[in-house]
Amino acid sequence: KDTLIEGNFTNVVVEASDVKVDIHDGIIDSLSVGGIGSIIYANKNTSINSTIILAQADDTSFTSAGVLKSLVVDAMNSEVNVNGEVETLYVREAAENVVVTVAEGAILESFITSVPVTLDGKGSVNKVVADSKSYVTGDMKEDNARPLADSKKETVNAAVRAPSKPKKITRTKTQQLARVNNKKAEKSKTSKQKKIKTTGKSEKLKTDKEKPKEELKNDHSKGDPKEENTKDDTQDENLQDEDPEDEGPEDEESQENSQDEDEQDEDAQEEVPKYEGNALAKEVLETNLDFIYETIKNPVFGTGGGEWSILSLARGGYDAPEEYYDLYTTNVEKEVTKLMKNGKLHRAKGTEHSRLMLAYGALGKDITDVAGYDIREALADFKYAKRQGINGPIFALIALDTHGYEIPTIEDQANQSTRQKFIDYIIDREITQKSGEVGGWALHGNNPDPDITAMAIQGLSPYYDEQPAVKNAIDAAVNWLSSAQSEDGGYLSWGSENSESVSQVIVALTGLGIDPHTDARFIKNGTSAIDNLLTFAVADGGFMHVKPGGNTGGGAAAGKVDGMATDQGTYALVAYNRFVNKQNSLYDMSDVVLKKKSSKPNKARNYSKIEVSEEAVKIVNDAGIEPVKNLSEIKENAQEELLSSLDKKESTEVYDIAV
Repeated sequence: KDTLIEGNFTNVVVEASDVKVDIHDGIIDSLSVGGIGSIIYANKNTSINSTIILAQADDTSFTSAGVLKSLVVDAMNSEVNVNGEVETLYVREAAENVVVTVAEGAILESFITSVPVTLDGKGSVNKVVADSKSYVTGDMKEDNARPLADSKKETVNAAVRAPSKPKKITRTKTQQLARVNNKKAEKSKTSKQKKIKTTGKSEKLKTDKEKPKEELKNDHSKGDPKEENTKDDTQDENLQDEDPEDEGPEDEESQENSQDEDEQDEDAQEEVPKYEGNALAKEVLETNLDFIYETIKNPVFGTGGGEWSILSLARGGYDAPEEYYDLYTTNVEKEVTKLMKNGKLHRAKGTEHSRLMLAYGALGKDITDVAGYDIREALADFKYAKRQGINGPIFALIALDTHGYEIPTIEDQANQSTRQKFIDYIIDREITQKSGEVGGWALHGNNPDPDITAMAIQGLSPYYDEQPAVKNAIDAAVNWLSSAQSEDGGYLSWGSENSESVSQVIVALTGLGIDPHTDARFIKNGTSAIDNLLTFAVADGGFMHVKPGGNTGGGAAAGKVDGMATDQGTYALVAYNRFVNKQNSLYDMSDVVLKKKSSKPNKARNYSKIEVSEEAVKIVNDAGIEPVKNLSEIKENAQEELLSSLDKKESTEVYDIAV
């Protein structure tokens, strides 16, 4: 029940409920509190980099008498006592009934809240940022001797603000709550606009001042990226400038309508469960699913405008018409027919097969019959699967485990792939740095790379509970990813802080059941991995590879929408959204029903009118099937073959293509 922690720690996690934890005389990088009713006290000789009180840790009391860089509160009925120095305290949407007390002589540099909070005490608060002026109440509100700093909206970064427009995404009840408040504001706006028509010009001027302002929630970053075309799209307003006396009284009818609307919205909030994730991330996700669908008109087989885009749409629950996916599979089969002459989509890249399996698996399509080819077969050759390096086995595992596909058997047993071979290959390449620290992976060299490390975790995570070696490797990799996270919540790869790296980390963490937005290990200076990714989003859709003026690391141009960054950023947000809604992870597709192709003849074709030429004889012979001796033999047997042996791919496909 009583625990004393002394000394220096990288991570301290409190999971038990109703415990008292005293932290004395040490330095802690990350403190996470998840137990209900916990009492946490850090004495004056303690320095903590980041602390988070998780949503499940209701009724927690936290006191910091030392130095604390960042404190995030998600829990309800929480009590926070600032007795020392706290740089940033952020109370997020999930929290309710939070009381913050700043003791005399204590300093709270920056206080941010997205919900109503009671702020008491006689200490110093140098900056207050609230989503609404009315959100901050308490004794400090009336302290005339030391007035609160001006409360104001943070400048909204146009690069991460999602535009409001019709969405095609299908929403569950859980996903609807984030829109309730927006709808309320829209109703209020509509009501006021109707009133304008029956009042004078001066009333319209007042209503213009009352129009709802766009808000950026969950933005913990300091300042905005220097980006083109952001000035016109941003607002920087002082909430205290809004004088309630300027608004004027509403007429009785308007008040009654407002009351009715409030009651309706209260009912709606009762019916729709609260969305527990980052609301802005959800909006940006919906914008980018729209963006992908609207810009990729003709999805094809390939890295760009192909499988990754299809994966985002399908796993994101986007309501695309069936014809869209039919167009994609038609394009794929044409390309597969061209490429698979030697049984492989690429002479060296097994990931071409894995990528196609991911998209088809997300759609519930049959990967064992893509234009007559079983896409798994190439990956059954271990020598081929590992030819491109560690990426090959990683994505082979990911693809095979989406639906628990069996690995086909090949004749060369020495090179027969197995899941264990893929696992061992990855584990054997875990990096040991010169310092002796073990953890993480890279394409080459002895320095871990966040992208490859995250991807390796994605491939190994299904085996975390089954194999101790996998568990140890993943735990070490997660610790390394936490330590490698930059001060603004992002990641550097090849000397460049980019969106793709943090995207892969988000996918990896959600696959392990780790929240990339609330886990203290992945929050730096109050900014989570999710927050960082959102800074790369562009208002009208798409993600940047790097921000304006950033080092591209040899990748796409800085400050511009990039296809690969957009795909990865979007499916990372899909992974996060699925995690928040307690759905299967991005790559666990057991929730998708697989549909086998029908073997019935296509009645739309008139096989009686088949005509065969000398060229057809050559095609059949070149295909490697039992050679046909002459033209007459094809003429005599073609129709019979097609009608009676449509399920025999070796015969049917060749004759069909030849004709």
